[in-house]
Amino acid sequence: MAAAGLFLGAPARAEAADDGSISGVVTDSKTGQRIKDAIVILQCTCLQGERETTTNAQGLYVFRDLPPGTYRIQVIFGKADVSKVTELPRGMKARANFKINPESEFKKVIVVDAAPVRSDTQVTTKISMEEARNIPVGDTSRDFTNVVEMSPTATRDGAGISLAGTSGAESKYTVDGASVNNPSFGTVGATIVQEFIDTVNVTESGYDAEFGGASGGQVQARRISGSNKVRGIARFTVTPRIAKPRFILQTDEALRVTQVPNYAMQGVVAASGPIIKDKLFWSAGVQVGGTGYSLVQQFYHRIDKDGSGGFEDCPYLNGDNDCVDGGNYIATEKFAEQKFPTRAIGAGWVLGLDWAINPKHRITLTGLGGPGFVRRSYRLPFSSDPNAFGGNPTADPLGGASRVASGVINDHFGWDLSNQFTISLGYLGRVADDKLEIDAGIAFSQFASREAWKLDNPDWYDLPATQESDTQGKNLFEFLDRDNAVDLAPGVQEACNSASLPGLSCPVRRWLSGGIGQYGRDTSRRVEGRLSLTHFFTTGKAGSHQLKYGTQIEHIERDTYATYSGRNLSSFYADCPAGQKDLGEGCYDPATDSYSIGLGTRVNNHRFVLVDVDNPDQRTTFGFGRSRFEQNDLRAIATAKGDGLRADAYDVKLSNQNYAVYLQDKWAILSNLYLNAGVRWEIQDMRNIFGNRAMLIWDNVAPRIGMVYDWTDEGKSRLYASYGWFYQPLPLQLTSRVFGGLINVQRTYRNSDCEGQFVQTADGTFPKVENGQPTEWCVDFPSSTTGLTAGSVVPRLKGMYRQQFQIGYQQEIVEDLLVRVAWLHTDLGRAVEDVSTDGGLNFIVANPGEKIDDKDIEKKQKECADLEAQLEMLPMDDENFAPIARELKQCQFLADAFERINELFSKPTQNYDAFTLEVQKRFARNWMLLASYTYSRLVGNYVGIVNPITGQVTLGVDPQYDIPELVRNSFGPLPTDQRHRVRLNGFYTFDLREAGRLTVGTSLNFSSGYPVSLRADNNRYSGQYLIYVLPRGAAGRIQPNYQWNLSVGYAYPLPKDLEFEISARLLNVTNAKAVLRVDEVYSFQQSRPIAGGDLSDLKHAKIQSSSSPTEFFQRTILAPQGNFGVETQFQNPMAAQFDVQLRF
Repeated sequence: MAAAGLFLGAPARAEAADDGSISGVVTDSKTGQRIKDAIVILQCTCLQGERETTTNAQGLYVFRDLPPGTYRIQVIFGKADVSKVTELPRGMKARANFKINPESEFKKVIVVDAAPVRSDTQVTTKISMEEARNIPVGDTSRDFTNVVEMSPTATRDGAGISLAGTSGAESKYTVDGASVNNPSFGTVGATIVQEFIDTVNVTESGYDAEFGGASGGQVQARRISGSNKVRGIARFTVTPRIAKPRFILQTDEALRVTQVPNYAMQGVVAASGPIIKDKLFWSAGVQVGGTGYSLVQQFYHRIDKDGSGGFEDCPYLNGDNDCVDGGNYIATEKFAEQKFPTRAIGAGWVLGLDWAINPKHRITLTGLGGPGFVRRSYRLPFSSDPNAFGGNPTADPLGGASRVASGVINDHFGWDLSNQFTISLGYLGRVADDKLEIDAGIAFSQFASREAWKLDNPDWYDLPATQESDTQGKNLFEFLDRDNAVDLAPGVQEACNSASLPGLSCPVRRWLSGGIGQYGRDTSRRVEGRLSLTHFFTTGKAGSHQLKYGTQIEHIERDTYATYSGRNLSSFYADCPAGQKDLGEGCYDPATDSYSIGLGTRVNNHRFVLVDVDNPDQRTTFGFGRSRFEQNDLRAIATAKGDGLRADAYDVKLSNQNYAVYLQDKWAILSNLYLNAGVRWEIQDMRNIFGNRAMLIWDNVAPRIGMVYDWTDEGKSRLYASYGWFYQPLPLQLTSRVFGGLINVQRTYRNSDCEGQFVQTADGTFPKVENGQPTEWCVDFPSSTTGLTAGSVVPRLKGMYRQQFQIGYQQEIVEDLLVRVAWLHTDLGRAVEDVSTDGGLNFIVANPGEKIDDKDIEKKQKECADLEAQLEMLPMDDENFAPIARELKQCQFLADAFERINELFSKPTQNYDAFTLEVQKRFARNWMLLASYTYSRLVGNYVGIVNPITGQVTLGVDPQYDIPELVRNSFGPLPTDQRHRVRLNGFYTFDLREAGRLTVGTSLNFSSGYPVSLRADNNRYSGQYLIYVLPRGAAGRIQPNYQWNLSVGYAYPLPKDLEFEISARLLNVTNAKAVLRVDEVYSFQQSRPIAGGDLSDLKHAKIQSSSSPTEFFQRTILAPQGNFGVETQFQNPMAAQFDVQLRF
C-alpha cells in the first residue's frame, strides 16, 4: 500500500484577481528518491475538464492559475495510484507532497487542508468521514454527529452534544448550508449515517459574523459528492448484545418494566459518479437499520427479611428492618416474568446533484431524510402537557426503567412513526473579473412525529384511560383480578393474596387501565434562504480585504395535535341551532359573535381520569380546552364563571420568522497579520396561533472582532484573539408554551353516579360506564380551567445571548503535526425565562434581573386603574363582572411584575472558562491523531434552557424564577461541569502490500465527575425537590470516569478497483462501570435554603411547612432520606459491532 505525506507551503497574500496554485514533489516512500515522469492529474468542478502534467527530473510538478474550489490531486506511477482532496481558497499557493510505493496496487484517497494553520480566529476541528470511520468514537449509531465528540470542549447532556459550555440545544447543525436543527427545540432533528457525509467542520468558538442562529458551536457537514469516476461503499453492521444494561430500580414496586436491547443491524449503500463528464455529477445513498428489544414485565413480592411478621421500611438508615442492603426500600423477590418483543426500525436516504456550469459557476442540489418506526406499549403516565413538548419521556433518564408500562401491557402495543427530510439548493459563483463571489441558497425541512400511528387493537383509541395512584400502594392482585388479568402473572395468588402474608406484599402505586391515554402528532417545518456577497480588493500598501455581507431569512412553523383517547357519538356534534358552529360541548353563534356552553346529559369524552385509591369514588378528569379561534382570542372558551369547554384535541399551528443581516471584513494588513471584524443583526418575530405578532425581538446586535498573527509568515503558526456576542434564537417551544393556546380543563365526578347507570334517549339506551371507563353520558363537573387570561411578555423583551473571549496559539511543530494552547471564556449576557412575582400563581416571559422602563410601568398601572373603574361600575351579578375581574387581577400582577422583576431575582449567570492543550496529527505516513486535554469550570446560578438530565427544553416551564427560595444557593458548579477532560482519538494503518492493509483505531475519553448538590422539597412545588439546602455542588463530586473504545479492520484489494473489508468495534473495552449520576435529594421534607452554608450546617437544618407559613423555619430537624448519594445512572456496558464492507 502507498503511504502519503503532505506539506502545504505558505499562502501568499490574496490580490484582487490572483488565482492560486498547487505544486509539490513526488518521492518513493521506500528509497526516498524523487520520481521522474509520474503522472499528476488535477480535477475540480471549478475547471473545464481535468488538467494533467508529469513530474520533472527533480520529481516536481505545478499547476497554476487555479480558481478556488475543491481539488482532487491524483498521482499515478507504476502500480501506485494515490489521490488527495483539498479545498483551495482564493489566491492560495499550496504545496502538496506525495510519498508513494510504486510496487503497491492499493488506491488511497486522502482529504487534507489547504494550509497547516488557519488565518482566522475560528477554533475548528475538520473531520473527514473517510478517516473518522476508522475511529470508534461515540455510540453504536454511526450517526454523523458522533464525530463532534472529538472536539476538546464537547460534552453530552440530555439534549445531545454541547460545545464550549453551552447546552445540546444551542449549537447549529447544517448540511450543505441547510439547517437540520428541529425548529421546535433547537436540537438536532436529522439522523444521517456517516457514509452519506464527506466532511464535518466542528467550530467551537471564534466564528465570524456570517455565522449565527446559535450561542454555542457551528457544526457544518458536507454530503458526499461525485467525480468523473463511479465510487461507493456498501456496509452491513451487526451489533449483538454482549452485556446487559444496568438498570437501577430502587423500589419495592410489584410491577416493573424494563426494555433491553437484544441486537441491532444496519445496511448502507452510498455511491457517486458522473452524469456528464466534468459537468454534472450525482451522489446517492440509502440505509436501513433496526434494533430488536425485549420489553420485560416483571412481578415482585416483598420479603420479611428480619422475620418480624410484617413489612417495615427504614426511615432513618438504609438496610434497617426489611430494607434491602444499602437501600431505603423493602427487599423483594421476583415471582413471574413476561417478555414482549419491541423494535425500532429506521431508514435514510440522500440524493445529490453537482452541476459545474463553468469554472466560475456551480449549483448543488441536496435531498436527505428518512422515516422511523418504533413499536412500544401505551401505558404512559398522565401529563397535562402534550407529549410532543418533551416533558413526559418514555423511559426514566435516571434508573432506566420504561415509563410506557404502568399497568399490564400485554394488549396495549402499537407503532409510532417519525419522518424527517431536508431539500436544499445552493449556488456559488464569481463575477466581475473574479472580484465578487456570490453564495446563495434556499432550503426546506420538515420534522414530523406521530404517536400511536397504528395500534394492534384500534378500540383503545375510543376508551378514556384511568390512572389510579396510592402513595402506600395497593395490592397487585386486586388490580389484576378486577381487570380479569390474574392469568398474566403466574403465582400471583400465593405471592400477593395469600392469607398467610404478614401485610401488603405486592404494592402497586400507579396503575393504568382503559385506553391509551394521550397521543398525537407534531410537525415542524422550516423554509430558509441565504445570500452573501464577498468583494476582494486591495488598498495599496494598506493590504487586501475580503468584505463580506449578506442576509438570512427563516420561516419556521409548528403544527401540533394532541388528544386523549375517548369517543363521542356523531350526534354529540349535531345539536346546535341552525347557523351556529357546533363545538361539541358548546356552540358559536357568528351572528352575535358569542359562545354558549351546556354540559347537559353528555360531555366530551376525550379525557384522562385520575383516581386516588384512598377515595376511589371521587374522580378527577383532565382534557384539553379550546381558544376562541372564531374571535381571534387566545383565551379559553369558558362561561363567565370560568368553567371551560372541553374539546376533542389541542390542535394548533403557529410560526416564527427570523431575519439576519451581517457585515464583516477580513483585512490582511500584512501577509501574516489579519484583522477580522464584523457585526450581525438578528430579529425574531414570534406569532401566536392566529398569526398575530406575540413577541418581537428586534435589537439582537452581535459585534465580533478578532486578530491573527503568523510569525512564521508561512502559514505554520497562529497567535489569535477574538471577542464577540452570540445570540440564541428562542425555539418554537417557547411560543407554544406562552402563545400556543394550550388550555387544560379539570373536572370531577363521583364514580357511583355512573357505575351501573344507564341513560335513555330517543336514539337508545346507553351505559354511563363501559369496559370500566366512563362514556360521554358520565357527566363530570367543572373544577378549574387554565388559559382564562392570555400569556404575557414584558415590553421590549430582549434576546438571550452569550459573550465570548478567547486567546490562543497554534503551531505546526513538524510536518502535519499541530499543537494548540488556548483559553476560552464565555458568560451569559442575558437570559429569557418565565418569571413569577406572586409565588408561582401567574407568569410572564421576561429577562430576569433586568429593569423595566418606568414609562411601561406607568402605562400598565393606568390600564389597571381603568379596569378597576370599569369593574366598580358593574353589579356583581353582571355577566361581565367575573371576566373583567380576572383581567384586572392579571393586570395587577403584570404591574407588580414590571416593578419587581429586577429586584426579586438575581440576574441569571453562567461562566465557562476552558484551558485547552490540543495536538492534531493529520493523516500522513499511515496514521492520524486528535488528542486534547481541557481544564474547565462551568459555574453559575442558572442551568439554562435545557434540563441536563431529561433533555427537555424548559423555556416557559422552568420554576426557578417563580419563588425567590429557588434561586437562593443556586450559585455553584452547574450540573454538566467537568473540570478535567482528556480525549485521544486516532488510527494507524499497517501496509501489508499485496495482502491488503490492517487498520487499528482507538478512542479514549476521560472526564471528571459531575458535582453533587443537596436538595429538599418546597411547599409550592411539592415532589420536585427544587430547594438547594446548601449552595449548589456542596456535596462534592462523583468519581471520574473513562471509556476506551477499540476497532480493528482488515481490507483486501480485489480486481477492478474493489476492496473488501471486515472490521470489529469494541466499545467500553474494560467494561468500566462508572457512576454517572447519584440521588441528590437530601430530604423528602420541605425546607428553606441555608444561605452560604456548608456541610457542618446540615445538622442544624430545619423543616419548613405550609401549615405554618408565618414561621420561616420550624423546630424540627430536617431528616435526610437514606437514598441520598446512591447511584441512579451508570456508564453503558461493553458493546460490540461487526462490519462487512465493500468499496468500489
